[in-house]
Formats: sequence, C-alpha cells, structure tokens
Amino acid sequence: MFSFQIYSDLSLALMSTARSGSTIRDVSDFNPNLRIPHDTGPSLVFNMRFPFRRGQKPVDSSSSASGTASTISTAPSAQQQVPLPHAPAQPKVQPGDLPPVIPPGKKVTPFQIRDLNELIRKRYALDVEIWNKRHCAPRDRKILLEKMRQSDAALVKIMSTVRLWDTRDVWDSNADYHRLKNIRHRLEMEGGKRLWEGNPPWDQ
Repeated sequence: MFSFQIYSDLSLALMSTARSGSTIRDVSDFNPNLRIPHDTGPSLVFNMRFPFRRGQKPVDSSSSASGTASTISTAPSAQQQVPLPHAPAQPKVQPGDLPPVIPPGKKVTPFQIRDLNELIRKRYALDVEIWNKRHCAPRDRKILLEKMRQSDAALVKIMSTVRLWDTRDVWDSNADYHRLKNIRHRLEMEGGKRLWEGNPPWDQ
C-alpha cells in the first residue's frame, strides 16, 4: 500500500546550535521507534513529524472482476476524455543547488544544518499546499504540477545533503553520526514513493 508522509520543521533549537556546535541531540520525535538518551546542555534536535498519511482506497474484491470488464469495455471512449496534465519531469538538482562538499578535516557546521532546516521547511510548505488543493479542477492542475516539481526538487536536494553527510569524518562524535544515519534511513524507508512524480495527490 502506498503511503505518503510529509516533513515538518526541524526544531527551533537550531538557535542554540550556533552557540554549542553542530550536535544532534535526539531524533526520537523523528522516529518514534528510536529511543536515544539525551545529552546534557543545549543542542540541536531533529524533529520531523508526519501530520498525515494517505493510502490507496480499499478495493472491493467482490467487484474486481466486473470492474475489470468495465474498464475494458469503456477503453475505446477514453479518447473522448479531456487530457490531463502529465506528471512532473524527474526532479534534478541544479549545479548551483548541489550541497557543498565538506573539506577533509572539517565538520558539518550549524549554518549548514540551518540551511537544511530551511529546505525542509520549504518542502513542508509546498506539500501542505499541494495536498490541500488536491481536489482542484483538472484544468487547474498545471499550477499544482509546478508546485510538485519544486517539492520533488527540494526532496532530491535534501537527500543529496543527507547522503553527503553520511560519513563519520564530518561529525564530532559517533553519536551524532549514528543519529544522522537513522535520519537517512527514515527518509529512504519508502524510497521514491515520497516523490510526487508518479504519485499525484488526485490519485490518492
């Protein structure tokens, strides 16, 4: 079953990170199944909640055969239907949007984490807008298609950043590194199903 989960904000505790360094404290809110002891002192909290889920509509097995027959019998009339907009093209990260490579010996900085936070906020806002307008008329879907393209591009950049940071060398501690890996696992858990491409909201 397809399910879609959107990102919410990273914690505003990012403000304390500028004073205490780029330490990830806890991702238990991000992954309810994960329990990590809290460190002491001010620190960064990765806090990604999932406000809603959506899935495929249940199929009545008793009517599946008749539904198939109906689909086949009405296929010739499909040409008379108003064509709908195509799904957005495969999102690609533009050269200027590629996450910067962290030089050898350097660590992930609070400013880089804030940039990721803002990108996740942008993705979140786009997803909420797309989902809230999913029942728009077919002629208005071209507006949502552009929003979907922007949202998918933001997700691609988010994933590129998380994958780039998935190396022990750029973190101050093993704890921070393992928490980053848990975040990456959570993001990749559903694979491409998080992309709007191929999963338009009006099909849910």
